[in-house]
Amino acid sequence: KSDQEVLNDFIRSRQYLNTSYFCYPFGQYSGTTVSLLKQAGYTSAYTTKTGYATPATKIYEIPRFGVYPYTTMSEFARIVSGTAN
Repeated sequence: KSDQEVLNDFIRSRQYLNTSYFCYPFGQYSGTTVSLLKQAGYTSAYTTKTGYATPATKIYEIPRFGVYPYTTMSEFARIVSGTAN
């Protein structure tokens, strides 16, 4: 799609979902994607990269941890306590 089509999609999605936050589908993004998200009014975006956000984390490249139905309570406790790998 053209940049304008993607921008229009981002704007519509933001309006429908009433949010300022974006999660990259399948973790795929580029500098162009980030620029279009900013233009659409998103204030931050989350990747599929595993990790903790720090003060040095780029606001449109925030890592996260997946929590799945098979995630055990001890794994979850490590994630939220800041000791997961």
